[in-house]
Amino acid sequence: MVVEPRYRGLGVAGRLIAAGLERTTARYIECIAQMGDFSDFLLRAGFARVADINPPPAASRLLQRMQLHGLTQADLLRDDLPRDVCTALRQFARSRVQTGNGARRRRAASPDPELLRRALARLYARPAYFLWRRP
Repeated sequence: MVVEPRYRGLGVAGRLIAAGLERTTARYIECIAQMGDFSDFLLRAGFARVADINPPPAASRLLQRMQLHGLTQADLLRDDLPRDVCTALRQFARSRVQTGNGARRRRAASPDPELLRRALARLYARPAYFLWRRP
């Protein structure tokens, strides 16, 4: 289920999911939310947060490189980054935003500045595993 971001704050997502759960005959429903800390709509729909999931490998590599060089998230938008940080940043941007096939997915492509900003907004987001059980 995808809910237009403009309507997420209105509680639409939680109500839609809850309505769908009422109609299912499944005993259990699993959900992995890539931004687990921002998944209150799942809790409102009746899911329980069961576990946190390790961040994606590309995010871990980028965070390690940032720490090694003493960089902050804001520093990642600079043009004079160390080469190893640039490589980790490109891998992270591809893994978090530039999914699928096509020109953006090419290995050597530099991330578009807007896509890079979107990816960086997810740098500290942690995936989480949610479970719903039929009452």
